[in-house]
Amino acid sequence: MRGLIVSGGRQDFARRISEGLGLRPEKTSGQADIVICDLGQEAFDTARREALAIDKPLCLVIPGPLPIHSKTAPSSFSYVMLKSTILRRYEHPGEAGIRALLAGALQAGRKVDTSTLDLWRALPPGAEGSPRRQGADIENRALQILMENGKLPDEEPDGFWRILAEACAGSQLELDRVIGPLLQKNTAWFDPYHQRSIDGLRALDSLRLLEKHWAENDCPIHCFGVEPESLPLISAAFAGKGGPVSGHDNKAEAVAGAVRDAGVLLSVGGKVSDGLEQTCREKNIGLLRIDSSFASVAGLDPFLPPAAMLAADDQGAHDDASRPSRLETLLQTYELNAEEKSRGAALLDRLNQGYVSMTGSDMSRTIAAAKGRKIVLVPGEGGSAGSPSGDMSDLQFLRQVRERNPDAFIIFKPHPDMNVDRSLSRDVRRHADLVANKNEMSDLIGLCDALETLSSVTGFAALLRGIPVTVHGLPFYAGWGLTEDLAACPRRTARRSLGELVYLTLAVYARCTDPVSLLPCPPEILIDRAMARLPEMRQQEGSTTLNPLSWLSRKLGL
Repeated sequence: MRGLIVSGGRQDFARRISEGLGLRPEKTSGQADIVICDLGQEAFDTARREALAIDKPLCLVIPGPLPIHSKTAPSSFSYVMLKSTILRRYEHPGEAGIRALLAGALQAGRKVDTSTLDLWRALPPGAEGSPRRQGADIENRALQILMENGKLPDEEPDGFWRILAEACAGSQLELDRVIGPLLQKNTAWFDPYHQRSIDGLRALDSLRLLEKHWAENDCPIHCFGVEPESLPLISAAFAGKGGPVSGHDNKAEAVAGAVRDAGVLLSVGGKVSDGLEQTCREKNIGLLRIDSSFASVAGLDPFLPPAAMLAADDQGAHDDASRPSRLETLLQTYELNAEEKSRGAALLDRLNQGYVSMTGSDMSRTIAAAKGRKIVLVPGEGGSAGSPSGDMSDLQFLRQVRERNPDAFIIFKPHPDMNVDRSLSRDVRRHADLVANKNEMSDLIGLCDALETLSSVTGFAALLRGIPVTVHGLPFYAGWGLTEDLAACPRRTARRSLGELVYLTLAVYARCTDPVSLLPCPPEILIDRAMARLPEMRQQEGSTTLNPLSWLSRKLGL
C-alpha cells in the first residue's frame, strides 16, 4: 500500500507511521492509496483536501496508549479510517475521528475483541514515574487511565479521549466497544530495543518486564567497587521507583549512604565478607551480592559489555553451595506454567543455535591422536577450587579424573588466571593427553564426549549442548537430576528439565540489560545482540574478542 503522509510534527513521524502501517510513502497524492495525518488542524486540513480530491480514505493518527517516540517503554500509535462521508461532514480532526469511532462501534452485531485491553488491565496498576507514564502526554495518559479504570478523574485535562468518553456515555455505548477493537486492530506497537514493529502481545510482555523491574527497585541503591565500564549497565539495571543508583568510591561511603536513605547496598563480586553482612544487619540495610560476569554462564561474555547480565542475590552467592542462594531457592521451589516451560525450551534452542554460530576453529587434527577413545574435557578452576571436602587444586582434580577415566583421551583447558609454569605443566601432562592453552572453550565443548568439572560454569554450557557432565563439586546447576553428581546437597531435592534450568537461571534469576537501549530486557535480546556482533568480531585480525568498553562507549556516544 502507498500513502501520502502529511505531518507538521517530528521529522521521524513519517518513518514510524510507514513502518507501523506497512506502507510505502509517496510524495504526491496521485500515486497514493491513502492519505495519513495526525490530529494537528493544519495537517488535517491539507490531508482532508488531498483525500477528497483523489476520493481515497484518510487515516487519522490518534494518540495510542504509549507515546509514539517512547525511549523507556514500547511505543505505539492508534489510528482511525475516515471515509469521504465523514470528511465532507466534519472539518475538525478530533470530531471526525470520534464520529468514525462511534459509527464503527455502533454497527449492529459487531463482535467486540477486547483481548488486548484485557491483557493491559491484567498489568499492575499504572503508577506515576513508571515506564508507561514516562514521556506520556495528556492524551497518552488519558487513554491509559480509561483503559485501566473506564473513566477519567475530574482533574485530568480535556482532550480527544475525554470527549470520546463523554460521547460514549451520551450514546449509552460501552467504552470497551470502542477501545477494545482499536487496540486489537488499529494500534501499531514498536519494540523498545530494536524500534521495530511488533504485535500487541509482545509489546505488553515488554511493558510488563520493564514495569516489574521498575517496581522491584523501590529502594535507594548505593554501590561501591564498580568498574567504570560496568557502571552504566548496573545503574540501568537497578534504577527504578527508588530513584537512580548512587555510586561511591569506597565501602564506608556506600554504607553511610544506604543508612541515610534506608536503602540497599550493592556489593559487586558475588561473595561478601562476614563483616559486611554483619554491618548490614546491624544497620538494618539490605544487601545484594552482584556478580557482573554472569554472562559467562550462558557463554555470552565475549560478545557483551560487562554487567549486561547480572546475578543479584539477597540470600547468598549463586556459586557458594555452603548456604542457599536466591537461585537455589528458585530451582527448588518455583512452579513453572506451560508458557514458561515452552519459553525455556525455546531459549535453550536459541542458545544452542548461538553456540553453533560461535564455534569456528577446526581441531580435528589436534585431537587425531584420540583414535576412537572417549574424549573427556576438564576445565581448570584456577589455583584451588571449592569442593565438598575442602580446597582441591587443579592438579589434584585432574589426577582424580584420570583415575575415573583410565582409558579416556583427556583434554585439560587451563583457567585464564592460572599460571602454568614448566613444573606444573609437566605434572599436568602426566594425567592429560592434551593441554589446550590456545583453544576456545566453545570449540572444545563441541569436540568432547563428556565433561568433568568441580564447579566451572563450563559445565552449564556443556549441558546446554547435550554433553554428559560429571560434577565433583556443587555448582548451581548440580543436584537437579541433570548431571552425574559425586557430591550431594540435601537441600536440592527438586528434579528439573534442562529447559526449566535455563528459564529459571537466565529469564527469572539473571538481571539482563540491553547495552544499546540501556533498558531491562529478556535474555533473548542479549542473545540477539551477541549474534549481531559475530561478523564484527570475526573481522578483527588476531583477536577473537572485541573490547566491550569501546563498543558500549560508542553506543552511549562517549
